Amino acid sequence: MGEQKTQLTETQQCFLDILKSVFTHQDIGKLLPAEDSYYAPLIRMAQTQHLSSLLYAYIHEYHSDDCPMKWKQIIEQQGKQVILVNYRLWQQTLHIYHLLEANHIPCIVLKGPSLASYYEIPELRKAGDVDIWVYQPNSLASKGEVFFGPVFQRIEQIMSADGYQMTANEHSNYHKVFEKQGMGEVEVHSSWVDRFPMDSMNRDIAELAEMAYDRAKPLDVFEDNKVLVLSEEDQACHMLLHMLQHYMMKGFGLKFLCDWTAFWSHKPEENVYYRFLEMVSKWHLETFVSHITSICVEYLGLDEQAASPLIQVEIDRTVCVELLVEMFESGEFGKTEEGRMVALEGIGPFELFKEVHFQMKRNHGNRARNPWLWPYLWLITLFGFMWNNHRVRNVSTWKILRSAGQRARVRRKMKLFKDVSKYE
Repeated sequence: MGEQKTQLTETQQCFLDILKSVFTHQDIGKLLPAEDSYYAPLIRMAQTQHLSSLLYAYIHEYHSDDCPMKWKQIIEQQGKQVILVNYRLWQQTLHIYHLLEANHIPCIVLKGPSLASYYEIPELRKAGDVDIWVYQPNSLASKGEVFFGPVFQRIEQIMSADGYQMTANEHSNYHKVFEKQGMGEVEVHSSWVDRFPMDSMNRDIAELAEMAYDRAKPLDVFEDNKVLVLSEEDQACHMLLHMLQHYMMKGFGLKFLCDWTAFWSHKPEENVYYRFLEMVSKWHLETFVSHITSICVEYLGLDEQAASPLIQVEIDRTVCVELLVEMFESGEFGKTEEGRMVALEGIGPFELFKEVHFQMKRNHGNRARNPWLWPYLWLITLFGFMWNNHRVRNVSTWKILRSAGQRARVRRKMKLFKDVSKYE
């Protein structure tokens, strides 16, 4: 299956030093040399991780005079392009939010300008699309089910009248995706995140979301233009769940760590820590949260005092490096490494079967409620997976399973959803 890499490259370490310099407001990196072989990999890395704006901020602040003009112009162009796209997406977010609000559809803006508000310069956080969660009280959605109630039919009509088209097929089954020529993608969510393997956790998340609507706070996106966003205690949980979901699927990149660093560095109130750690303990995610936080302290400059309550288990530095290497290989959402697959619980046939069963339930909704259909649905899920690898992704199934096996080794060390007290 191959060995897990346990060492950062010189370019990776340099890029982390650049990010740390931005968050700590001091240049901790070495002076940048003038060789092409030095700048080109850093620029590619920033693009892959969707962090070109932070590289631009670093060069502008600390090396505006000694950065070679050729590379300075490229970095500046890419950084400013991110900022311009952010403004367009924020305007689009405002428009969609007010469109739904005018039609009396209760909703909250997720991520985007909400997370950007925790950065010292909000424009530096790259936005990818527009994410809006629709509040459906006292429905199946509030019980942890994927549910698109009557309100979503109205939303489809509203979006269609505004020139948007709903995409025919989207891999995620917990939101509807709308597209419009020349505009960013809009995801309208029925739940915060996709379903996890544990029904009890899905119910917890649904209950959390139900209460979150009453706790939501207004945020100025532009002057006197407000949207509802999650409160800090709910924002912390949503960040964790979003990160965990991507980690279990194809992985996530350094932008998630930047969000984590920006959020916790502003030192939320004590009740935010209390509520957050209560859920971390309930879901048995102490090892995952502790190692992610430790990485942010050591490599991105997260304030140690702010981070201290979040680190609840002994930190394995080798695991931290393995996670970082995986993030570099992943890119923003696991799209960089060819043949990348979910992080399995283990590397044996039983773990693979468990994942097939979970994906079957995730993809086949109501039909998966009937156990008599399971063998048929297992076959459909497995053959669909192999067919898509061969014909759509042009990647061998063996290569994907080998990647999954490598990621499984790190996941086991994270002890996801396992009571850490049993390991002491």
